[in-house]
Amino acid sequence: MSIDLSSVLSAVLGDANGVVERVRQSTVSIQSRRGGGTGTVWGDGFVVTNNHVLPRGTDRAQLEAWDGTRFEAEVLSRDAERDLAVLRVPAEVASTLPALESRETASLRAGELVIAVGHPWGEPGATATGVVAAVGAAPSGVPQHLEQAVYADIQLAPGNSGGPLVDARGRLVGINAMINGGLGVAVPSEYVATLIAEVESPATKGVLGIVGDPVVVQTAEGEADALLLTSVEAASAAEAAGLIPGDLLLGVDGQRGVRAMTRRFRTLAAGASVQFEVMRAGALRTLEAVPAAA
Repeated sequence: MSIDLSSVLSAVLGDANGVVERVRQSTVSIQSRRGGGTGTVWGDGFVVTNNHVLPRGTDRAQLEAWDGTRFEAEVLSRDAERDLAVLRVPAEVASTLPALESRETASLRAGELVIAVGHPWGEPGATATGVVAAVGAAPSGVPQHLEQAVYADIQLAPGNSGGPLVDARGRLVGINAMINGGLGVAVPSEYVATLIAEVESPATKGVLGIVGDPVVVQTAEGEADALLLTSVEAASAAEAAGLIPGDLLLGVDGQRGVRAMTRRFRTLAAGASVQFEVMRAGALRTLEAVPAAA
């Protein structure tokens, strides 16, 4: 596909340079002993990047703002499975870093114009333009933690990691993470919002006390992925809810499929009830559990 993206961008935006400049001011350069990457300003003193940009064990990082200001930021949280990390910048710097408005990726459509800003090969504020190729399901070869992502026909390079992918109005739709099959892959903005919320209001992690294996079962609707419970811990939240070994979990809080249920298990909070759709001896039933503190 051959597209004169510069012409398209100008026609759609009218003020393309202004949009790009605003996005540049909302990015920072991150330096580490493994090289470097880009950070995206979220607001309230937070900067988001990819987990892989920060070496394991790093608790502080050196950042540089769009105007050349250099400062140190604290690494607050990591989500290795979704390849995200959150840093907190000093209060006196935070007020000078404008945050990007975010947009839910569910509203994106294939063919929409997107812009990536980052620091590839150490080039500050470099811009790339492209179009959305797909949103949601991952093509083969993308790690499981990025099965829900934004895929864009856009040219990225080392150093773009952690930088913003924005729509034509400059709204954040994702954090650029990798290239797969020639497509840029970005972690959706919704994942970022969830991680930030966890940082701001940390909840005690909840546990159920179950062990299961993935299986395929036959239901009235056809074949379905399920978790076969092989163990239910005594005196656990799962036992109190009535779950027993041999139960087939078909859904958790409306999330169906082994991957979706596994993701939900990782976000359980102590004291917050969770509903299970269970098949036992061929009959469907709904059970409710209240996870205990980890």
